[in-house]
Amino acid sequence: AFAAALTDVNVRGAIKKAIIEQFEHFMSFLMPPSSDDHADVYSFDIGYIPDGFEYVYNEDDEWEHSRFYNYKNGDSYIMIRIIDSEYDLGSDLDNEHCQLKDIIVRGIDGYLHYDDDNSYYAVFYQDKGINISVSTNISYDETIKIAKNIKG
Repeated sequence: AFAAALTDVNVRGAIKKAIIEQFEHFMSFLMPPSSDDHADVYSFDIGYIPDGFEYVYNEDDEWEHSRFYNYKNGDSYIMIRIIDSEYDLGSDLDNEHCQLKDIIVRGIDGYLHYDDDNSYYAVFYQDKGINISVSTNISYDETIKIAKNIKG
């Protein structure tokens, strides 16, 4: 019956896009696989990185289910994770000093995790069955611009 209900677009829309389990000092955060067809992680391009950032390295897993990119500019960093939602193990996020709120990225429901003094931002969203996260210690506007310009 539950599986049949998931075929109704209104029922699917009412279900949260992430599983969030709260603990004393952190939250466990996971965007489970969607029922949509999955794109290939290699079909996603990073369309914007702010000037002055140097590409440090990327890491592709041996099964080709994920890609990780890191950029640095002095003490500033950008970390981008692109992973097939079927293989994502989730993230543990600080809930002692940080907040989590719903946002929209390119018309897609997502989440913004940020600290109380606005020195850390992380954007999470799922596009075509691929979980995308952008974590930075740069401005909110630049973090959102990076997230909006990852397209597959």
